[in-house]
Amino acid sequence: MKNFFGFRRAALSLLLLCLACWTLTVRAQDATSVLNRAVAAFQADAPLLLNFTMRSPQADVARGEIVLSGSSFRLATVATTTWFDGHTQWTLLHDANEVTVTNPSPMELQMVNPMAWLTLYRSGLYDVTFVDPTQASDPEYHFIQLTARPTTSPAQNNLQCIVLRLQKQSLRPVCVSFVPRGSTEPFLILVDRYSPRQSLADEAFAFCPEAHPGVEVIDLR
Repeated sequence: MKNFFGFRRAALSLLLLCLACWTLTVRAQDATSVLNRAVAAFQADAPLLLNFTMRSPQADVARGEIVLSGSSFRLATVATTTWFDGHTQWTLLHDANEVTVTNPSPMELQMVNPMAWLTLYRSGLYDVTFVDPTQASDPEYHFIQLTARPTTSPAQNNLQCIVLRLQKQSLRPVCVSFVPRGSTEPFLILVDRYSPRQSLADEAFAFCPEAHPGVEVIDLR
């Protein structure tokens, strides 16, 4: 009889473990499905203009705007303007009156274009789940967390955790927080305005020397 009850307890423990694993798998699949739909909606809204506010762990605040279309973007803040046409990146330092030209790696683009984080889950370098409801819960939003897998290295990604807050109805991003590797404090990006389907000139994603006379060009390609 003792062996029977011991077997039953072991079987029950195994069943509970299987149910827990199944629940986590379903939650991960559901979170990935939400991201798939969010990315599709995001891409359908291109060319897209976002006005944002960024807050650092030290409470520094920076405001700017980013225009996106496909893999191209233009990011403007008080200090810098960055253009990326899908291959080449130009970064203009306003105070120094110089522009640096590079061919950035995918990881370097992660730190420049915050909206690229919407598709990082496709890299296979992150586990995707809904945020624990006890930590973040609001009936109007999805809270999705991307956590760098333990097997990844800093050479593969330099963000250890990303949390996306998406409107449930429109699936538009309203807030992105991220924690760089080696840190425990998050940076926060709030989307202040979301303006879809903008009319843009072909040269919107490339640096135009004629529009910036006297700027020194530093080509690091």
